[in-house]
Amino acid sequence: MAQQRQRLYQKQQLKQTVSMQTVQFMRLLEIPSNRLEDEIYKIVDENPALEVDYDAPVETYEGENAGDTDFNTDDVSELYAENAISDDVFDDFFNNESYEDDYDYNLEKNWATINQSKDDKYREPIIVNDSSLQELLISQLNVLDVSEKDRPIAEYIIGNIDNDGYLKQDLNAIATDLLLTYNIYTTASQIEQLLTEYIQTLDPPGIGARNLQECILLQLKRLPQNRVSSYAILIIEKHFNSYSLKHYDKIKSQLQIDDATFRDIVELIQSLSPKPADNTSRNEIALSYIIPDFTISIEDGKPNLTLNNDYIPKLRVNKEYAEVLNFLKSEKNQKRKAEAEKYYREHLENATNFINTLSQRELTMYNIMYVIMMKQEKYFITGDEMNIKPMILKDIAEELGVDISTVSRVTNNKYVMTPYGTLPIKRLFSESIGDDDVSSIEVKTIISQLIEKEDKSAPLTDEKLCAELEKKGYKIARRTVAKYREQLNIPVARLRKER
Repeated sequence: MAQQRQRLYQKQQLKQTVSMQTVQFMRLLEIPSNRLEDEIYKIVDENPALEVDYDAPVETYEGENAGDTDFNTDDVSELYAENAISDDVFDDFFNNESYEDDYDYNLEKNWATINQSKDDKYREPIIVNDSSLQELLISQLNVLDVSEKDRPIAEYIIGNIDNDGYLKQDLNAIATDLLLTYNIYTTASQIEQLLTEYIQTLDPPGIGARNLQECILLQLKRLPQNRVSSYAILIIEKHFNSYSLKHYDKIKSQLQIDDATFRDIVELIQSLSPKPADNTSRNEIALSYIIPDFTISIEDGKPNLTLNNDYIPKLRVNKEYAEVLNFLKSEKNQKRKAEAEKYYREHLENATNFINTLSQRELTMYNIMYVIMMKQEKYFITGDEMNIKPMILKDIAEELGVDISTVSRVTNNKYVMTPYGTLPIKRLFSESIGDDDVSSIEVKTIISQLIEKEDKSAPLTDEKLCAELEKKGYKIARRTVAKYREQLNIPVARLRKER
């Protein structure tokens, strides 16, 4: 029998821990202004050590001229370095009840308000339709038998549905966001199950589709089933590419469909909407109030940034609650004293951490939006979308030395009020085309204009669109033109032809 030996191995492992405050910071960063006030009051109600400071002085983060605003990107990088979190760190944290708080906060520090509006007036909320679709869907979801565990996941999926009614976010990315932001573990397959079993059954038909094929199928399956609708489902399911290219004879031959029936099938499919949300009337959708997170004004020919937070309650630590710890020193029962101290100290720490997290949120939002504003300075001065420069999340992240997910949280579902209207911040992002610093937004705008003015009896093919773009100085590949046309939900030339 071989002799067994014990060996001692030394293993060096670098392990990061993440505090609950970091998780809270990322969650608050994602919440838009119109929901932040409710979230703050909810935390105040839950923590007796927190109170609203109605007499708090207004502290401003001045930026009267955006070009003169002084902040150090190195300082911002340090701020985010504390919050740079990898997926494996979250796995370690969420599988371990203990965590290490790596923050050092002063109980006496107050929440500083960044760049209060100069006129210090309450800003009326702006009525927009962007979020009304989500409200309608959630109201329908509330009557379905969705478990308490699945409900927040379903609502998050709905929050990612765009204004056309599509879910274009990757399901794995949604699962990751739920874990990082809300500490909710789920999988792409579970998300797909909720999507297909619940969300895609909501009105309007076709909602939650991930592509045009699925959108049309969802609408067809809601219709009364007969010979025509059954054939239509079969064609879209099995022969979608052939149908898109108008290879009708090929389809009729393969499925042995007569001409009269096929005309009815085409008429049925063409009656459906490629953008399901467009079918939702304004009477069915309750208008939602959006409070812009930022305001950009033009002063002396320069853009000026304001963080709209004057309506958000200012907080402070309840002094009387904090003084209780001093009274506990006279408690003689050591067990009772230890339990009471733990209870009060925990609430005080949570109160202080929350105040500082809110302050950190404001600084983060302001600095990221400032960089966005300066990169798109020409657009904010002119209001012409053709002046929007190519810009992606990575550009902002690299300039500030922060993680891309941080930029995504600040820009997602956030709005900026400009002299030209209120718009989602995401609209300012676009990819670069070629080497001429041309944005995809600019090219899409021109494609839309060309197709709008085309001769409908001889619509422009993608090749002809390329030629027209080149005449205007834009050398774009045909496949790129086709991609942008599809993103604009504009069908191919054959399908646009009118006799």
